[in-house]
Amino acid sequence: MERFRGIRGQPVDNGVMDRRLLARPTIAFSAVLLTALLAGCGTQAPAGPVDTGTPAPTSSATPSPTATPTVTPTPTTPPAAGATPIGFGCDTLLSLQGVYDLNPNLSVVPDGAPPAGTLAATLVGGLGVACDLVHNSNGEVLRVAAATPGTDAIASLRAGATTPFELGAAGFEAFSTGNAILAFRGDLVLTAESDGYFGIEELGAAIDVAIASIG
Repeated sequence: MERFRGIRGQPVDNGVMDRRLLARPTIAFSAVLLTALLAGCGTQAPAGPVDTGTPAPTSSATPSPTATPTVTPTPTTPPAAGATPIGFGCDTLLSLQGVYDLNPNLSVVPDGAPPAGTLAATLVGGLGVACDLVHNSNGEVLRVAAATPGTDAIASLRAGATTPFELGAAGFEAFSTGNAILAFRGDLVLTAESDGYFGIEELGAAIDVAIASIG
């Protein structure tokens, strides 16, 4: 068999190529593969989202205010013994027409808490009603009140009223004391009082209006 000449004139025995020639492409391929593998081991971007270290925004919502329950104060002073509710309000005790005839410059204002020490406060404590006649120009107040406060309260009120006062209306026994008038009929008591602006005759006229209103 004719011998073939290999690369650079090297003969090839028995038709078999020189093993050195076969090894060279294998070595070259291995070098290329190693280079690719090393390149793949470099720094790669992560597949998922990158944490930049900035904290996520938190909710800054202000808590909704809660309603504070309203507490109704409990009266600390019990009603007078034997007192019964009067059963009507200022619209019955003082008619608008009667007040207008008394003085057109007065307004009727219900007063659920008259000043302590007043006759009106005593009658409200006896389950009665108190109404302020307020002077629209200067704010002065004439207080009118009515109650059925019980026998003990009536006796106490009578003891402090010693000067008889004649009313325009009949059926009531009336007395004046200081700057106030008290009128009695059975278990019903009417009062009118002022801090000083209204005179005794005006107080008597206010009692007359109340008597005419309630009948």
